[in-house]
Amino acid sequence: MSQRNGVGRILTNGAFLSGVVWAEAVVGGLYMIAITRFMGPAEYGLWSYFIATYVVAIAVISVGFESIVHFAYGEVDADGDEIFEAALFWRIALSALGCAAYIATAIVLLSPDNWSTLAMLLIAPAIAGRSIANLVRASFVAREDVKRIFPISVAFRFGELLTGVMLILLGATLIELIVLHVVSWCLEATASLFRLSNDRAFRIRRPKLDRSVELARNGGPRAGLNLTLALMISAPLVLYKPLANDLSDLGFFALAFQIVALVFWSAQAFINASAPELARQATAVGGNELRYSLHVAVAAIAIFGALSIGLMTVGSPAFAFVFGEGYSEVAFLTAAACLAGALQLVPSGFQQALLARRRHWQGLVANLAGCITLVVGFSIAQPDLDPMGGVWIVCAGWAVRLLTFLAVAVTTRALFLARSGNR
Repeated sequence: MSQRNGVGRILTNGAFLSGVVWAEAVVGGLYMIAITRFMGPAEYGLWSYFIATYVVAIAVISVGFESIVHFAYGEVDADGDEIFEAALFWRIALSALGCAAYIATAIVLLSPDNWSTLAMLLIAPAIAGRSIANLVRASFVAREDVKRIFPISVAFRFGELLTGVMLILLGATLIELIVLHVVSWCLEATASLFRLSNDRAFRIRRPKLDRSVELARNGGPRAGLNLTLALMISAPLVLYKPLANDLSDLGFFALAFQIVALVFWSAQAFINASAPELARQATAVGGNELRYSLHVAVAAIAIFGALSIGLMTVGSPAFAFVFGEGYSEVAFLTAAACLAGALQLVPSGFQQALLARRRHWQGLVANLAGCITLVVGFSIAQPDLDPMGGVWIVCAGWAVRLLTFLAVAVTTRALFLARSGNR
């Protein structure tokens, strides 16, 4: 297949997937505005904190299945449908175990705090709903048919948004918003499964032993990658909470990184959409993975560089207008957080190309180095750490991850595999 056709598929698939991501981003962004405007930054900080905890739980039970499915449909010798059916069976089983473990953790660790315990108990079912919906979406991405799942994902995200804003205006608390969030994801998972069943006649059944073994063999390393990456993304909020001067600082910190995340995941959608094409390139001599990876790195620097300059130039009045007078300084906080976004996105193309060749350990070592940097940085930080100090610790973690990845990949010549066509 021609390079032009491959690029066209990536752009088409990525555009629809980016639309889904932007639907989620709009929900998150307008929730930011609504909660901060009508409930205050402290409430937004708590909302972000609870979302972060269950997203980490999803990373634990995901076992890299999305990534495996992405590449399975592009590999010449793989049976994508059988691999996906096996992944779906084990995703449902693992999500049930994940919910039970999350509930037990909430009861054991947070029992003195009744409100926090209740919030975590209520949000637990979202682990199952969101993780199943994500895997079904991954199957449509892998088959380069995102347009079929696009209306469902967008409808539920905007349904949650409109209902949530209405509840906030009527005086709802975070508990009501958490319940809405859970119901929205569980309904999306159900609707996605129905769409999948109608399109492909899939059935949820016990998979063949060899497929389960293959998932375990490939999923183990990718599970480590996903978990360490999720920790790097979500852990800063959890680690910063006990150091923050008050919940308002936690809200400002969460707001800055949420805005960066909106941009990051929009770009990441195109990278995820490239997986089937990269799997095809990986089986051919003289593929274009290295060129693709360099383009991603350059685009990352350009995107976040432009965003940072824009925030420093006109961010203060824009933030004051959107969020209120007390938020003008958050623009500079977000501009600094853009450095973390760029450092996170720069190696994504290289890592995706290596995953297509089933090389995991370079990314895992880099993620572990970044996680250790974050834990050490927040551990030695003084109490009453201001949000900007927290941002620089996060930037240090992503910088260490990037440098470690480049050092390991260059040393092992992993970045030059695309030139040889070797697996």
